[in-house]
Amino acid sequence: MAVTPVTGPTVTVYIGRKPLFTYLVSVVPLVHNPQVKEIHIVARGRGISRAVDLALILVERWFKNRLKIKEIKVATNVLKNPENRIDRVSEICLVLEKTG
Repeated sequence: MAVTPVTGPTVTVYIGRKPLFTYLVSVVPLVHNPQVKEIHIVARGRGISRAVDLALILVERWFKNRLKIKEIKVATNVLKNPENRIDRVSEICLVLEKTG
């Protein structure tokens, strides 16, 4: 799990293979931090479903009146695997914005 340091109004959380609750615990302090205005949740491949679950739990359950989904971006990354073949991996970026 990687969280970019809080240096501006936007923080990015990269989703990987860890349990969902690990990411929830790391995002909660970001929501309470007054410097952070947007939280970007980024995932590729199999982590996409975990990223969507994370965003929906934050927006619809934990911070119903404080967060909203501002934007959803989807893309395809072209990567070279160790066998020098080209793999295409789906990517999602969910932008959460503080509302209150």
